[in-house]
Amino acid sequence: MERTLSIKLPEPVFQKVQSAANHTHRTVDDIIASTLNAAFVAPSNLPTELANELAAMHQAKDSLLWEALRPFVTSAQRDRLQRLNEWSNERKLTEVELEEQRLLLLAHQFYFAQSTGACDFDTARLHSV
Repeated sequence: MERTLSIKLPEPVFQKVQSAANHTHRTVDDIIASTLNAAFVAPSNLPTELANELAAMHQAKDSLLWEALRPFVTSAQRDRLQRLNEWSNERKLTEVELEEQRLLLLAHQFYFAQSTGACDFDTARLHSV
């Protein structure tokens, strides 16, 4: 399904789009659609919620990017994950411990991906992090 969208572009922006279309033998519509699509892409191997959040970061205000850099994994959770990892080297973890380890690892991965994404987007805006 396609939708029609009418937008106003500053002349210099339109000229860049027109030039890209001419050089690549594509339409202006195609250039704009592919550019918008690329602006909202997140890695496909992430959980949907995280992928959507990272894709939206391209348009986020600076204050939201700084907020994303704040850790939401507590030191107690980090310590617990470390302990579970150590135990897994010594013995077989119980089902409950395995699930706890999986959830804590997911929280760490979520924070890492979110904070890395925020740093990347902030750096792209030429701010020092």
